[in-house]
Amino acid sequence: MKRILSLLLIICMLNGAVLISHAEDLGTVTFSVYEYVGNTYLLAERPVTLTAENNTPLKLLQQLSTELNIVFKGAYVSSINGFTEREHGVYSGWVYTVNGAIQDRAAADYTLKDGEKLQWRYAVTAEQAGMAAYTTTPTIPPTHPPVTTINQATKTTPTTTPTTTVTVPSTLFTTAPTTAPAPIIESYLDTMMGYVTPTILYLKNNPGSFTSFSIGLYNAKTPSKAKKALLEEAGKENLTVTDIERLIINLFYSNVNPDTYRNMNLTKKLFNRADIGKQGINATIYALIIYGGLKKKPENVMWNDTKLMQEVLDAQQTDGSFALGKDMAGDVDITALAVTALSRYQSNPNAKSAVDKAVLWLSSKQNKDGTFSGMSASNCESTACVITAISSLGISLDDKRFTKDKSITGGLLSFFKGNAFVHTIGGEHDGMASEQALIAIKASEMGTSPYVFDISTIVEEKPDHSGLFYLGLAIYLLSAAGIGYFIFRRIKR
Repeated sequence: MKRILSLLLIICMLNGAVLISHAEDLGTVTFSVYEYVGNTYLLAERPVTLTAENNTPLKLLQQLSTELNIVFKGAYVSSINGFTEREHGVYSGWVYTVNGAIQDRAAADYTLKDGEKLQWRYAVTAEQAGMAAYTTTPTIPPTHPPVTTINQATKTTPTTTPTTTVTVPSTLFTTAPTTAPAPIIESYLDTMMGYVTPTILYLKNNPGSFTSFSIGLYNAKTPSKAKKALLEEAGKENLTVTDIERLIINLFYSNVNPDTYRNMNLTKKLFNRADIGKQGINATIYALIIYGGLKKKPENVMWNDTKLMQEVLDAQQTDGSFALGKDMAGDVDITALAVTALSRYQSNPNAKSAVDKAVLWLSSKQNKDGTFSGMSASNCESTACVITAISSLGISLDDKRFTKDKSITGGLLSFFKGNAFVHTIGGEHDGMASEQALIAIKASEMGTSPYVFDISTIVEEKPDHSGLFYLGLAIYLLSAAGIGYFIFRRIKR
């Protein structure tokens, strides 16, 4: 009887397992990950079995995260394999499509169905990002072979923030007669400097991509956790060009020599990359910015400032602007970065001509309120990038070309809220906006490019061994006491 019951129990368990197995198998979806910067797949199309554990775009991406280096912010995808939100313009970031169409539901709320095609894509334009102002449905990109995946250190965002509040002077935003814009008074620079301290405090508690550089310009130390993350990332393999560039810039301003730390020699690694422009012209521009700012130039490398400058000049469009791609409209951020990069080479007639055209184009794109827009939205980063660009050329902030109804300075400070800067007016505090604002303010103070990398200024912090000293002393005293006690006992006997 017991054998019969055991047999029945086993049969029931097997039947149950079969039923559960069938219940979990919900069909098959085709999955891929695509980025528009290089127009290539990070993960080629593949069939994936759909179950209750991966039946949303977010769950499925999380399930495959071991193959990709993904940074999640809750249910939001911030970065995949080094492609980070807003790194390539105001609309750049990760969106998902089903059968080629962007959905109106969050990635955690859409339920996938058998036979559907799910694609996560890194968009760089408003159309690709599916903004409401655009109605064209993005097309499914052409088939590309899979590429080698790359790594990026996960960034942490502490939750504590300072509460310092700065009041924006109303005089910065007084509307001037349209016939003759009001010049910026000399105290404007002093006013801008008043926004530095609270913003540095905010970034120390909320470090981002360029925090070490932006606060280091003001001799503020990089938070220990952020510095540790930089050093860990710098030691990784398969870094992208923009990863290396970001590390070089940040490490210099963290008092770490990127050429000698653990023999990594990041600058030589950067300027020997044959694919230096693969991620877009912005990578080439940053390479030129770094090369121009290095006090000690790397020797025996593939790229120098002459070659990099030519690559940048070749990317300029007929209207004077620069864009991420040849077939894309001019972008304020990319154009401003190009001007900053070329600012050190104004003795070169070709570079000067390109800069003059770019400056005129930037002037034509300024909004009446003094701000600048990335794609269509007025934002802090674009405004700050332009200030950095014109300041790198030595152009005064009261230049009439950059003063409309309101000044460019007033435009930048309109994004200050409480104790840091916001991406768009009315938004929440933003790390990237705050970083770019600090860089712009320093550039306006210097009157030249703030990107200066001088090894002689690096003062490596010596490790504190005082704890080991006191530990050794304690062990020595305890040992001496033990030996003394042993001798005392022997004598007493």
